[in-house]
Amino acid sequence: MVASLAVVAAVAAGGGWWLQRPGPTGSATDRSQVAAGPAAPAQRALVADAELRDQLLAMLPSGTVTDVKVEGRDDPFGQRSVEINLRLDGMQFRMYFLDHTRDPDKVRAAWSKDPGPKPAGCTATDARRYVKKLDARGDRDLTQGEMDCVSWLSRAEEYDCVRATSCAMFDRMLAYSPKKEACTHQAVPCRQLRDGSWLIAAGDLGSGPKGREDDGSRVNMANRFTVGGWDVYASSANVVDYNAAPMAVLADRPPVTVDELTAIVSSDVWFQ
Repeated sequence: MVASLAVVAAVAAGGGWWLQRPGPTGSATDRSQVAAGPAAPAQRALVADAELRDQLLAMLPSGTVTDVKVEGRDDPFGQRSVEINLRLDGMQFRMYFLDHTRDPDKVRAAWSKDPGPKPAGCTATDARRYVKKLDARGDRDLTQGEMDCVSWLSRAEEYDCVRATSCAMFDRMLAYSPKKEACTHQAVPCRQLRDGSWLIAAGDLGSGPKGREDDGSRVNMANRFTVGGWDVYASSANVVDYNAAPMAVLADRPPVTVDELTAIVSSDVWFQ
Protein backbone atom coordinates (compact mmCIF):
# COMPACT_ATOMS: atom_id res chain seq x y z
CA MET A 1 0.00 0.00 0.00
CA VAL A 2 2.75 2.46 0.98
CA ALA A 3 4.71 2.12 -2.26
CA SER A 4 1.63 2.49 -4.43
CA LEU A 5 0.47 5.54 -2.53
CA ALA A 6 3.85 7.22 -2.95
CA VAL A 7 3.72 6.65 -6.68
CA VAL A 8 0.22 8.06 -7.00
CA ALA A 9 1.11 11.07 -4.89
CA ALA A 10 4.00 11.89 -7.16
CA VAL A 11 1.81 11.54 -10.23
CA ALA A 12 -0.74 13.88 -8.71
CA ALA A 13 1.97 16.45 -7.99
CA GLY A 14 3.18 16.28 -11.57
CA GLY A 15 6.64 15.13 -10.47
CA GLY A 16 8.95 12.43 -11.77
CA TRP A 17 7.12 9.53 -10.16
CA TRP A 18 9.33 7.07 -12.04
CA LEU A 19 12.25 8.25 -9.90
CA GLN A 20 10.53 7.11 -6.74
CA ARG A 21 10.58 3.33 -6.89
CA PRO A 22 10.93 1.78 -3.41
CA GLY A 23 14.09 -0.09 -2.48
CA PRO A 24 14.55 -3.29 -0.45
CA THR A 25 12.63 -3.74 2.77
CA GLY A 26 14.22 -2.89 6.09
CA SER A 27 13.48 -1.08 9.31
CA ALA A 28 15.14 1.48 11.53
CA THR A 29 15.50 0.50 15.16
CA ASP A 30 15.44 3.93 16.79
CA ARG A 31 14.87 7.63 16.11
CA SER A 32 18.60 8.28 15.57
CA GLN A 33 18.59 5.92 12.60
CA VAL A 34 15.55 7.62 11.15
CA ALA A 35 17.26 10.97 11.62
CA ALA A 36 20.52 9.92 9.98
CA GLY A 37 19.37 7.39 7.40
CA PRO A 38 21.64 4.80 5.79
CA ALA A 39 24.91 6.03 4.30
CA ALA A 40 24.65 6.94 0.62
CA PRO A 41 26.98 5.06 -1.74
CA ALA A 42 29.94 6.85 -3.26
CA GLN A 43 28.78 8.44 -6.49
CA ARG A 44 30.52 10.05 -9.44
CA ALA A 45 28.91 13.11 -10.98
CA LEU A 46 27.70 13.15 -14.57
CA VAL A 47 29.48 15.36 -17.07
CA ALA A 48 27.56 18.41 -18.31
CA ASP A 49 24.38 17.79 -20.32
CA ALA A 50 25.96 19.13 -23.52
CA GLU A 51 28.88 16.74 -23.12
CA LEU A 52 26.51 13.81 -22.56
CA ARG A 53 24.85 14.71 -25.86
CA ASP A 54 28.17 15.06 -27.73
CA GLN A 55 29.54 11.80 -26.35
CA LEU A 56 26.38 9.96 -27.39
CA LEU A 57 26.48 11.40 -30.90
CA ALA A 58 30.10 10.29 -31.21
CA MET A 59 29.22 6.72 -30.18
CA LEU A 60 26.19 6.23 -32.43
CA PRO A 61 26.49 4.19 -35.63
CA SER A 62 26.78 6.26 -38.80
CA GLY A 63 23.58 7.81 -40.09
CA THR A 64 21.58 11.02 -40.23
CA VAL A 65 20.76 12.36 -36.77
CA THR A 66 17.72 14.63 -36.36
CA ASP A 67 15.35 15.88 -33.65
CA VAL A 68 17.92 15.89 -30.85
CA LYS A 69 16.40 16.90 -27.52
CA VAL A 70 18.18 16.97 -24.15
CA GLU A 71 16.25 17.51 -20.92
CA GLY A 72 17.78 17.56 -17.44
CA ARG A 73 15.97 17.94 -14.15
CA ASP A 74 16.55 17.76 -10.39
CA ASP A 75 13.85 16.42 -8.11
CA PRO A 76 13.09 17.58 -4.54
CA PHE A 77 15.00 14.63 -3.03
CA GLY A 78 18.33 15.61 -4.61
CA GLN A 79 18.13 13.23 -7.58
CA ARG A 80 19.45 14.23 -10.99
CA SER A 81 18.15 12.89 -14.30
CA VAL A 82 19.00 13.64 -17.91
CA GLU A 83 17.10 12.30 -20.94
CA ILE A 84 18.28 12.45 -24.56
CA ASN A 85 15.91 11.71 -27.45
CA LEU A 86 16.78 11.76 -31.15
CA ARG A 87 16.18 10.05 -34.46
CA LEU A 88 18.85 8.15 -36.40
CA ASP A 89 17.80 7.66 -40.03
CA GLY A 90 14.24 7.99 -38.78
CA MET A 91 14.74 5.43 -36.02
CA GLN A 92 13.78 6.43 -32.50
CA PHE A 93 16.67 6.52 -30.02
CA ARG A 94 16.38 7.25 -26.31
CA MET A 95 18.95 7.46 -23.55
CA TYR A 96 18.58 8.50 -19.95
CA PHE A 97 20.66 8.85 -16.81
CA LEU A 98 18.74 8.49 -13.57
CA ASP A 99 20.05 8.94 -10.04
CA HIS A 100 18.62 6.33 -7.69
CA THR A 101 20.18 7.82 -4.56
CA ARG A 102 18.30 10.26 -2.37
CA ASP A 103 19.45 12.90 0.09
CA PRO A 104 18.07 11.81 3.49
CA ASP A 105 17.83 15.39 4.74
CA LYS A 106 15.77 16.41 1.70
CA VAL A 107 13.52 13.37 2.06
CA ARG A 108 13.02 14.14 5.73
CA ALA A 109 12.29 17.80 5.01
CA ALA A 110 9.73 16.90 2.35
CA TRP A 111 8.03 14.31 4.54
CA SER A 112 7.95 16.63 7.57
CA LYS A 113 5.45 18.96 5.91
CA ASP A 114 1.99 18.73 7.46
CA PRO A 115 -0.37 17.08 4.95
CA GLY A 116 -3.16 19.47 5.89
CA PRO A 117 -6.84 18.59 6.29
CA LYS A 118 -8.02 15.27 4.92
CA PRO A 119 -10.31 15.55 1.88
CA ALA A 120 -13.95 14.99 2.73
CA GLY A 121 -15.02 11.36 2.50
CA CYS A 122 -11.46 10.09 1.99
CA THR A 123 -10.62 6.80 3.73
CA ALA A 124 -7.81 4.25 3.49
CA THR A 125 -10.29 1.80 1.99
CA ASP A 126 -11.08 4.31 -0.74
CA ALA A 127 -7.39 4.85 -1.43
CA ARG A 128 -6.73 1.12 -1.85
CA ARG A 129 -9.58 0.94 -4.33
CA TYR A 130 -8.22 3.92 -6.23
CA VAL A 131 -4.71 2.40 -6.32
CA LYS A 132 -6.12 -0.83 -7.78
CA LYS A 133 -7.86 1.27 -10.40
CA LEU A 134 -4.61 3.05 -11.14
CA ASP A 135 -2.67 -0.22 -11.51
CA ALA A 136 -5.30 -1.67 -13.80
CA ARG A 137 -6.19 1.29 -15.99
CA GLY A 138 -3.75 4.15 -15.44
CA ASP A 139 -3.98 7.54 -13.74
CA ARG A 140 -6.11 9.05 -16.52
CA ASP A 141 -9.06 7.11 -15.17
CA LEU A 142 -8.76 8.61 -11.68
CA THR A 143 -10.93 11.62 -10.93
CA GLN A 144 -9.33 14.64 -9.30
CA GLY A 145 -11.09 13.77 -6.05
CA GLU A 146 -9.72 10.22 -6.11
CA MET A 147 -6.23 11.49 -6.84
CA ASP A 148 -6.47 14.03 -4.01
CA CYS A 149 -7.50 11.28 -1.58
CA VAL A 150 -4.61 8.99 -2.46
CA SER A 151 -2.13 11.88 -2.45
CA TRP A 152 -3.27 13.09 0.98
CA LEU A 153 -3.03 9.62 2.54
CA SER A 154 0.44 9.17 1.08
CA ARG A 155 1.64 12.47 2.54
CA ALA A 156 0.05 11.58 5.87
CA GLU A 157 1.93 8.26 5.96
CA GLU A 158 5.20 10.03 5.21
CA TYR A 159 4.51 12.66 7.88
CA ASP A 160 3.82 9.98 10.48
CA CYS A 161 6.91 8.06 9.37
CA VAL A 162 9.48 10.79 10.06
CA ARG A 163 7.84 11.58 13.41
CA ALA A 164 7.93 7.94 14.57
CA THR A 165 10.69 6.27 16.60
CA SER A 166 11.22 3.79 13.76
CA CYS A 167 10.12 3.71 10.14
CA ALA A 168 10.89 1.03 7.55
CA MET A 169 9.42 3.19 4.79
CA PHE A 170 12.17 5.79 5.28
CA ASP A 171 14.86 3.13 4.94
CA ARG A 172 13.22 1.74 1.81
CA MET A 173 13.14 5.21 0.31
CA LEU A 174 16.91 5.57 0.74
CA ALA A 175 18.01 2.01 -0.02
CA TYR A 176 19.60 1.11 -3.36
CA SER A 177 20.97 -2.15 -4.74
CA PRO A 178 22.23 -2.31 -8.35
CA LYS A 179 21.73 -6.07 -8.40
CA LYS A 180 18.15 -5.81 -7.16
CA GLU A 181 17.32 -3.08 -9.68
CA ALA A 182 18.71 -5.12 -12.58
CA CYS A 183 17.58 -8.58 -11.60
CA THR A 184 13.94 -7.88 -10.76
CA HIS A 185 13.17 -8.15 -14.49
CA GLN A 186 13.18 -11.93 -14.58
CA ALA A 187 12.32 -12.13 -18.27
CA VAL A 188 15.67 -10.50 -19.10
CA PRO A 189 18.89 -12.08 -17.73
CA CYS A 190 21.06 -9.85 -15.54
CA ARG A 191 24.83 -9.99 -15.21
CA GLN A 192 27.48 -8.23 -13.20
CA LEU A 193 30.20 -6.21 -14.94
CA ARG A 194 33.83 -5.89 -13.85
CA ASP A 195 33.26 -2.54 -12.15
CA GLY A 196 30.55 -4.05 -9.93
CA SER A 197 27.61 -2.58 -11.84
CA TRP A 198 24.79 -4.78 -13.14
CA LEU A 199 23.47 -4.97 -16.69
CA ILE A 200 20.34 -6.14 -18.46
CA ALA A 201 20.08 -6.09 -22.25
CA ALA A 202 17.56 -7.48 -24.71
CA GLY A 203 16.73 -7.26 -28.38
CA ASP A 204 13.95 -7.76 -30.88
CA LEU A 205 11.28 -6.73 -28.40
CA GLY A 206 7.87 -6.02 -29.86
CA SER A 207 6.79 -2.47 -29.09
CA GLY A 208 3.21 -2.69 -30.28
CA PRO A 209 0.24 -2.25 -27.94
CA LYS A 210 -1.73 -5.17 -26.59
CA GLY A 211 -3.12 -7.18 -29.46
CA ARG A 212 -0.58 -5.70 -31.87
CA GLU A 213 2.64 -6.96 -30.31
CA ASP A 214 3.84 -8.40 -33.65
CA ASP A 215 3.23 -5.25 -35.69
CA GLY A 216 6.68 -5.06 -37.26
CA SER A 217 8.11 -2.56 -34.79
CA ARG A 218 11.14 -3.66 -32.80
CA VAL A 219 13.00 -2.33 -29.78
CA ASN A 220 16.52 -3.10 -28.56
CA MET A 221 17.60 -1.95 -25.10
CA ALA A 222 20.42 -2.04 -22.56
CA ASN A 223 20.26 -0.88 -18.94
CA ARG A 224 23.17 -0.57 -16.50
CA PHE A 225 22.90 0.09 -12.76
CA THR A 226 26.14 1.40 -11.23
CA VAL A 227 27.45 0.86 -7.71
CA GLY A 228 27.16 4.60 -7.11
CA GLY A 229 23.44 4.69 -7.87
CA TRP A 230 23.21 5.66 -11.55
CA ASP A 231 20.71 4.01 -13.88
CA VAL A 232 22.06 4.34 -17.45
CA TYR A 233 19.59 3.26 -20.13
CA ALA A 234 19.60 3.29 -23.94
CA SER A 235 17.07 1.96 -26.44
CA SER A 236 16.34 2.19 -30.15
CA ALA A 237 13.17 1.39 -32.04
CA ASN A 238 11.91 1.37 -35.63
CA VAL A 239 8.47 2.38 -34.40
CA VAL A 240 5.25 1.91 -36.33
CA ASP A 241 2.95 4.68 -37.56
CA TYR A 242 -0.56 3.37 -36.84
CA ASN A 243 -2.13 6.28 -38.71
CA ALA A 244 -0.65 5.23 -42.04
CA ALA A 245 -2.68 3.05 -44.40
CA PRO A 246 -1.34 0.43 -44.39
CA MET A 247 0.63 0.77 -41.12
CA ALA A 248 4.22 1.77 -41.83
CA VAL A 249 7.52 1.29 -40.01
CA LEU A 250 9.04 4.75 -39.57
CA ALA A 251 12.67 3.71 -40.14
CA ASP A 252 14.23 1.77 -43.00
CA ARG A 253 17.09 0.56 -40.84
CA PRO A 254 16.85 -1.90 -37.94
CA PRO A 255 17.37 -0.61 -34.41
CA VAL A 256 20.88 -0.09 -33.04
CA THR A 257 22.12 -3.54 -32.00
CA VAL A 258 22.05 -4.82 -28.44
CA ASP A 259 25.87 -5.04 -28.44
CA GLU A 260 26.16 -1.41 -29.54
CA LEU A 261 23.68 -0.30 -26.88
CA THR A 262 25.53 -2.33 -24.25
CA ALA A 263 28.79 -0.61 -25.21
CA ILE A 264 27.10 2.78 -24.92
CA VAL A 265 25.63 2.26 -21.42
CA SER A 266 28.80 0.52 -20.17
CA SER A 267 31.08 3.38 -21.22
CA ASP A 268 32.88 5.48 -18.62
CA VAL A 269 32.64 8.72 -20.63
CA TRP A 270 29.42 9.77 -18.94
CA PHE A 271 31.06 10.48 -15.58
CA GLN A 272 33.54 13.04 -14.31
